[in-house]
Amino acid sequence: MTETEAIRLFKCLSDKSRLQILKSLAIEDMYVERLAERLGITAPTVSFHLKKLADAGAVTSYKSQYYMMYSLKKEIFETRILDILPQCHTLALFPLFSDMILPQNVVKYQQVKLTK
Repeated sequence: MTETEAIRLFKCLSDKSRLQILKSLAIEDMYVERLAERLGITAPTVSFHLKKLADAGAVTSYKSQYYMMYSLKKEIFETRILDILPQCHTLALFPLFSDMILPQNVVKYQQVKLTK
């Protein structure tokens, strides 16, 4: 996932209705009217949010009989945040503090795997 794709996805996830849609699609694939009924919002509103989610790569759609079904793209959510961050210098990660960091104190960023 590129940085631009990650930003688009994170912006998309900042909406409560979209998160509810994603939770529902994590359970089962659904069509617009079923999602609207389940979430208590109108079908046009669900369609609007599904378009945003599809543009961000979070959902996909397919035709089933005469319904357009939507499903969660689970592989998108398997990406770790550390995989999105570029390997770069500390100055690039913290530009606001660049005047406080002396050149001899700059160390390369290293990806650290967190464990429980």
